[in-house]
Amino acid sequence: MDNYKHYISAYMYELEVCLNKYSQEFKTINFQLDEANTDSEVKRLVKKIIKENLLTINNICTVNMDDEEVHIDKSKFTIDNILTIEEYTEIEKKAVKEKKDGVYVNPDLILNINFDGTLNHEFIEIKSTKNNNIPGSSIQQIDPNEWVIFIKHTDNDILTTIGQYKNSINGIMQFPDRSPRPQVSFSELKNWNNDFRTCENNILTYAKDDGEDTKENLLNDWQAFLAKRWMKALGTKRKPKNEPWFNNTVRKFALILLSNFQELSKKEQKKYLNFIKDNIKDGE
Repeated sequence: MDNYKHYISAYMYELEVCLNKYSQEFKTINFQLDEANTDSEVKRLVKKIIKENLLTINNICTVNMDDEEVHIDKSKFTIDNILTIEEYTEIEKKAVKEKKDGVYVNPDLILNINFDGTLNHEFIEIKSTKNNNIPGSSIQQIDPNEWVIFIKHTDNDILTTIGQYKNSINGIMQFPDRSPRPQVSFSELKNWNNDFRTCENNILTYAKDDGEDTKENLLNDWQAFLAKRWMKALGTKRKPKNEPWFNNTVRKFALILLSNFQELSKKEQKKYLNFIKDNIKDGE
């Protein structure tokens, strides 16, 4: 599967180049029709473009990644089928359930890929925005390595960039009443591609991103990420303008917690701290 990672990276790069050639056609469709059919026309157009132009890797001959160079044999990689949500069979639904670790959510597109005689299911999310930043998926549903097609559409132009989901996260996360949704950004993914991905003479190269672990940690322990942000809010001497509404709730909670804690004896304080630690659930 290590080689598959190189092959799918080459394919996604070529898909990005291909989709950007169809900006005029993207201008003829509706983005985000309604809540039930968000981006449905986009998905169908992407499927059409792939079927007509890109059923295998055409141009990339070599991929350099993780200090490993892989030469692309185009005969090993073919797209057998492209499915939108409405077309998923029990086979695709089962593949999603198995890969999503019990958090069931349908990806926007599934590519059935034949790689070296083995069938692979590649899940793709499609994000579109008029500006730049949008709320991402619920954090418990995110696969950091899943591919995302990010389309920025304005009155003047339509731009597409493609990369792994984790590289679209811009480090901002709101605190809603449901599962948090880390903000994703077209420019974040575009800039990551510009900084760490190059293609010269049909050789695709990925440079090492030393900051990648930071985003992985955000997804793997998002509760600690929010807790540190709240601690920062408590340490701010002056209450900033237009801050998140929840900061004030954190201050009130902190006052109650600290007041109750101070009333405990040293022994009771230690027991209470251990009680809180014992009730922390990892991975939730």
